[in-house]
Amino acid sequence: MKKTLIAIACMAVSHMMLFGQTGSIGIGTPPAPSAMLHVQSTSKGLLIPRMTTAQRKAINNPETGLLVFDTDKNTIYMYDALKWLPFVYAQNEESLPTRIVRPASNIDGQDEFGFSADISGNHAIVGAPDMDPSASTTGNEDYGGVQFFDKLNGYWQTNMTVLQPNPNTGAKFGYSVSIDGDIAVIGAPFANVSTSTDEGKAYVYKRNTTTNNWVLVTELTGSSASADDHFGYSVAISGNLIVIGAPDDDVVINGNTHANQGSAYVFAFNGTSWIQRAKLYTDDGLAGDVFGTSVDIEDKTTGDFIIVGAPGRNIGANADEGAAYMYVSLNDPVNWLLSGAELTLSIGAANDKFGTCVAVKDGKFAVMAPYHSGAAYAAVYDAGHDEIQRIGLGIAATAPHGYSIAFNGSELAIGMNNRTVDGLADAGYVIIYNIDNGLLLFKHIYDPTPVTGGDFGYAVALSGYDLISTTFGSREAHFIHIE
Repeated sequence: MKKTLIAIACMAVSHMMLFGQTGSIGIGTPPAPSAMLHVQSTSKGLLIPRMTTAQRKAINNPETGLLVFDTDKNTIYMYDALKWLPFVYAQNEESLPTRIVRPASNIDGQDEFGFSADISGNHAIVGAPDMDPSASTTGNEDYGGVQFFDKLNGYWQTNMTVLQPNPNTGAKFGYSVSIDGDIAVIGAPFANVSTSTDEGKAYVYKRNTTTNNWVLVTELTGSSASADDHFGYSVAISGNLIVIGAPDDDVVINGNTHANQGSAYVFAFNGTSWIQRAKLYTDDGLAGDVFGTSVDIEDKTTGDFIIVGAPGRNIGANADEGAAYMYVSLNDPVNWLLSGAELTLSIGAANDKFGTCVAVKDGKFAVMAPYHSGAAYAAVYDAGHDEIQRIGLGIAATAPHGYSIAFNGSELAIGMNNRTVDGLADAGYVIIYNIDNGLLLFKHIYDPTPVTGGDFGYAVALSGYDLISTTFGSREAHFIHIE
């Protein structure tokens, strides 16, 4: 028996073609003089230990030079005695490869892919509101569509394309999108409701966890919406709550009609259906406020928050200075209380359009004033209305800057899609600020292959440290880990 085992072991060593000299080992080749281990193959590679980011960081007292493959970030990391560094880009994580995903072949350059985007965990959605059906005869129906994406084995890839159900011309399904877990909401603000033109709709989709397909659950409309309200211009979902903006709603207060004052509708899931629970608008609103241009929502066990932007709001004599409004609910989707006075930029001026984009996370609120004279501004507030930080982007606002923002509670991402990069006009980039360190500039993120008119940063969204940024001009979705 011992002879047999020895023979098998010898055969295995012979088959591996092990070579040894002066303490060195060669596999498939004699070892080079300077190598302790030398591996040679033309058909196979070398696999080092593979683990998640959490598992890598949990290694106790890693040795200097230790190598592992991080399956979350899809690159090799080396420990340099102080910290883990990406192996390929040994200076910083800012240079980690961007995962660029192009839409399905049925989405073309006229579909406005990248107009809107959102991300949640391992799923993402990108809107293409001018998408036409494959059987299009004119190419300008603009029914609209969206592309879903999934992260599988650490890589982002396309899942499926969805067109507007029961479409009508110019509905622009995908103009706004939001996703939370396995539920997505999609706005079609120019959809007709029966004979009511451009009233607007929103659609709720749920992911089938068995087939991984996204299936239509319900179609939402505002109970008092009417023609040209553009219900669905903005949408947001968190947990069992959805908020939908209708910025051109003509609100009637004390018998007076305020054209385009705007409103926002709140829907809640009751276990079987999505039901409208509230309609929000300001009692002192005025015509042209366009309240509901932007919305965001946070469903928390300790209380729910909504923020609504009204970039057309006049503040004193400052036309279109803009404002934002915080609402809070103690887990009662029917009763929403306006939290204090309207939010305005402390250095606000006419035509700032403060509230063009808004975000809420962990009870903190972010608001952009993309047209502020001198430089675009972002401001972050706590639930008590205190301005935690204000940051000027240092760019003259002859064109809007910071037209899209994303917030994960600690990092604020601002899309600067119309900035010149390396002489390429409108190539764009994304700025990341760290809120916990006083809105400290964290990093710039660029399109790895910038082009004129690429519009990188046109739509941005964050889920934890995963960022999606669209290149509206190049029809791409970029997925970047920003930690």
